[in-house]
Amino acid sequence: LPRGLIKFDTAACQVARTENNPTTYRLVRPRTVLYASLFVLVGCLMAYQLFTRPTFGVNLLRDRNPLFVKLSDGDIRNGYTLKILNMVRRPREFTVSIQGVPDGILSRQEIGGSIVDEGMAMTVTAPSDQIAAYRIFIHAPHGGLTSDAVDLTFQVRNQEDGESISHQTIFRGPTK
Repeated sequence: LPRGLIKFDTAACQVARTENNPTTYRLVRPRTVLYASLFVLVGCLMAYQLFTRPTFGVNLLRDRNPLFVKLSDGDIRNGYTLKILNMVRRPREFTVSIQGVPDGILSRQEIGGSIVDEGMAMTVTAPSDQIAAYRIFIHAPHGGLTSDAVDLTFQVRNQEDGESISHQTIFRGPTK
């Protein structure tokens, strides 16, 4: 095949060559600058999201049935399922505490079914790159509740760096 049979050229350059005018090749055009800048912008946004993502998350599910349990000593107990999402490649310990329920006591149900009282705060461990699920109970004295629905705040704090996440929910009791 003869050389130059197939050429990648613009119509303007072909017309300029037939008229013996000088041709110019522009490697940097407005469209290529726009595409390159959009590509760099999207890459920077993705890198920012990657490096600033949270290292753990919290999901809290309140028991819907029964809303509360009245214990034999008159205390009121609510149940919750706490899920801690550990998004790093090492196991970490977290401190779980509550605010909003006067004289509230946290307890945790162990695998065998026994319930362990922890007090106002407890320490839980989340395995690396996994979700740790815990069955949590809160006991409150019946006389200490001001209404049938008390605002409750769960705070989960990472013991390594002090980063914490708060989760709002409700503590239910009998109607007054």
